[in-house]
Amino acid sequence: MSRRICSVSIIAVLTIVLAGSTAAPVCAQFPPGPVDGPGLPIAPPPDWEPVRGTDALPPHWNMISEYQDVPEYTWYYGCSPTAAGMLFGWWDAQPGTQNLFDGDASTFWGDSSESPTGGTKGMVAATQHIVAGSENGHTYGDWHDCTSYPNHESNPASLGDFMKTVDGSTSRSNMAAGFEAFSAWDAPWTSVNESYADVDATTYYTYGGWDFDDFKAELEAGRPVHLGITGHSILALGWWDQSTVGDPNNYGYICYTTWSGWELTEWRWDGVDVPNERAVYGATYLTIVPEPASMLLLLVSAVSIVGRRGPRR
Repeated sequence: MSRRICSVSIIAVLTIVLAGSTAAPVCAQFPPGPVDGPGLPIAPPPDWEPVRGTDALPPHWNMISEYQDVPEYTWYYGCSPTAAGMLFGWWDAQPGTQNLFDGDASTFWGDSSESPTGGTKGMVAATQHIVAGSENGHTYGDWHDCTSYPNHESNPASLGDFMKTVDGSTSRSNMAAGFEAFSAWDAPWTSVNESYADVDATTYYTYGGWDFDDFKAELEAGRPVHLGITGHSILALGWWDQSTVGDPNNYGYICYTTWSGWELTEWRWDGVDVPNERAVYGATYLTIVPEPASMLLLLVSAVSIVGRRGPRR
């Protein structure tokens, strides 16, 4: 029994250490890339029966192992930063990266007007982002300088700023750099250090060779995917495939749409069952490796668990 526990503990630690070593699909980034957003909310059909994260899931769904750690956030000043907020909320729940957000990232809460302590809503779009949008003639925020915040561009304060979101819309080509910069950022108003240096974010496009199999491989590595569908961003945490000879394209992804009322949603890769026929065109992956101090704590915890159990007599 003790050997089995030891093996499981070591595997768990090595999984975190080697999270960034999964082979990337052989395709390239092609800036500037399509623009997602604003992705204004669309209500589900009247007969929609939502599936919640705590419900029994359809048997054909294949989810990441820790899918219940993905929080559901609803649209807030852009679909792309909202989906990114859910992605970082998931990473904040993983061993070794639990201080990406100073507070509870498992729900969507707060008030951006209370920034810098605006909760997870402030993480998505802070007061500076919202005010800049209003002063610069936009409805849904802006990352540029404005009268009230003349140094806003050099002092980003939320995902919408780091991703260079303007009026709720974000270029896919800005997302990888935005994810990495946000991960490395330490919010000056918190008492903890949220900065992580060993971060890899990469964007892929279908027209560059990235495909459904590459998407599945990232999910099977245990990580959610920030997915780009025509004019919209969502967070994917699973996949399904019910293709047949008669319908060879009957496969797709399970996601949180950023739209209220949808809950966990199954959509086709080709967009046939998605509002406005939104087909998948690309994705941005994110891998965060715990800092050495966090890794040491994980190793110590694993060893202590094994030591407490000891061999049976």
